Amino acid sequence: MNKRIFILLSFILLGISCISTRPVVETIEKPQWVQSRPQSADNYIGIGSTTKKGFASSVYRNSAKQDALSDLSSEISITIESSSVLNSIQINQNFSQQFINDIKTNNNLQLEGYELVDTYEDENQYWVYYRLSKSGYQAWKAQKKQQSIDVAKNKFLQAEQLLQKHLHYNAFQLYAEALSALSGYLNESTPCFIHNQEVDLANTIYNALVRFLNDTQFVGKSQEMKVRRSVELSPDDFCFTLQDADQQKMVNMPVKVAFSGTGLMKNSEKTDAMGKICCSLQKILSKNAQETLSLSIDVVTLSRVVTDHLVRNIIKSIPVVELPVRLVLTKPVLQIISDEQQLNVRSTNNSLKDYLSNRLNISFEINDLSNADFVLNIQSNTLPKEGYHQLQYIDLECVITLNNAAGQSVYRKRIKEEFSGKSQQEASKNGYQEVIKSFDRSITREIESSVL
Repeated sequence: MNKRIFILLSFILLGISCISTRPVVETIEKPQWVQSRPQSADNYIGIGSTTKKGFASSVYRNSAKQDALSDLSSEISITIESSSVLNSIQINQNFSQQFINDIKTNNNLQLEGYELVDTYEDENQYWVYYRLSKSGYQAWKAQKKQQSIDVAKNKFLQAEQLLQKHLHYNAFQLYAEALSALSGYLNESTPCFIHNQEVDLANTIYNALVRFLNDTQFVGKSQEMKVRRSVELSPDDFCFTLQDADQQKMVNMPVKVAFSGTGLMKNSEKTDAMGKICCSLQKILSKNAQETLSLSIDVVTLSRVVTDHLVRNIIKSIPVVELPVRLVLTKPVLQIISDEQQLNVRSTNNSLKDYLSNRLNISFEINDLSNADFVLNIQSNTLPKEGYHQLQYIDLECVITLNNAAGQSVYRKRIKEEFSGKSQQEASKNGYQEVIKSFDRSITREIESSVL
């Protein structure tokens, strides 16, 4: 009997132990802060939540934390003080709003001193609650702001020294870095003493950037140039020097080049060791009477001296001085040389030359000068052949070549046909008339298309 009781008790104890090893699911009531957002006069509040399903614990916890800190940061108001650089710029409302959003993002990344109040989770969701002392935040912000002002002031003074040494690009970079050091406070006043005088540092730096870009000038041969259409251009004609207000050459500066026509190979250049850039324009094919070439400092490229997104936008918004160069387009000069023969005798009537001169005069300036841009050479002759049935036959051969000023061939056409007439002279005349018709049908257009 005792043995049976012992076995029965053993089974009971075993069952109890199995039950105790099963996971216990505790049901905890949602805290009040999850159900209703807390209010506090002394603290900024940040509450974040995220779904748990499909994510590792570390992932959803960190996601909820970032959501809470972003929520906390949104409680910190951002206002534009009247003495701030942002108020001075005020380009448009959209830019100002983007400015504020960037400042908020920057502040969110730098937040310190916040503390975890509580967490809560159920089967599907995870919540986290942070708070930040308002007085503690203001003290922390004042300390960080002063540190930033000190860094910015140091960079600004270095930039001034570099500018005195005419190291323009390096000076601009330090100006930009100085403004970047203040990027979290550009909506506020940034008082500072420079050369024993109290100034707003952010405004002072911004004004230095504006002055830097507006005191530049491009120096070239002329602001109006005559250019012959379709002719290889001399690089020297489109070279310019970038100078500051003291006529000092500005080295390694990015320059934006714009052209109203086609043919510009590069729209961005950089000044060399002599502050010089040459535009990549080989020839102009435009049929317009004039085109415009414009040069300005490339602020988009220049803004990349810093990584701060906010300061990049400020630099890109600064108006820059632009140099427009008006290009008056003229027709290229064409010289026509003709050797027209009939039956091996030079003709006194150069009908082919006369026809092409009249037709091509629309696109070219016809001139017999030796310094022409293009030379059109016509060589033609008729050769007698054996007659047949009271008709006389000749072979007409005509070779047309068009060369540029460098002697390079840009067009060539060879015509060889048989013609007939009552006499060889009549056959030759008929042949030349047919060649002129072929000029009218296609050859003049081919000549123009090879150049224009």
